[in-house]
Amino acid sequence: MKALYHQGQQYPTQDTEAGLNYIEIEVSGPTGQWVKTKALIDTGANVTSITAALVEQLGVDDVLPYLGDQLLETANGNVAEPTTKVNIRILGTDGNYTLLQDWPVTIIRKMDEPILGLDILQFYSAQMKHGQIVSMVFDETGPGAIQKRKQIQG
Repeated sequence: MKALYHQGQQYPTQDTEAGLNYIEIEVSGPTGQWVKTKALIDTGANVTSITAALVEQLGVDDVLPYLGDQLLETANGNVAEPTTKVNIRILGTDGNYTLLQDWPVTIIRKMDEPILGLDILQFYSAQMKHGQIVSMVFDETGPGAIQKRKQIQG
């Protein structure tokens, strides 16, 4: 397991490829059952996506509210996938979590792992609650654009 460090605080991630950072989350639907999984953090994504397999694990496929379809551009063309709302806990290294309540998600049938789409302010807010901030380098040519993540070894 790798970790990102900032000001002595550890933020756990797992790198499967260079530049891909995963965090542990828990997801629940209307039944209140929580399922723990890992999710890819994508501060450039405008949607949060969960897998159809995760929905099956939750056992809530027939009780999740249907909010319509999200049109996604893929390598094979446009695909319409259903959207719903779930609760997501972002687990911190201090044993606490940040709750994203009634968070809109897209259920993607052909996906292996959840993608947690947070803008940079939401991501910082979640981490500041636990004193854990991921260091980032910002592109000075655009307001708030992320150029790359800076990993600091502790």
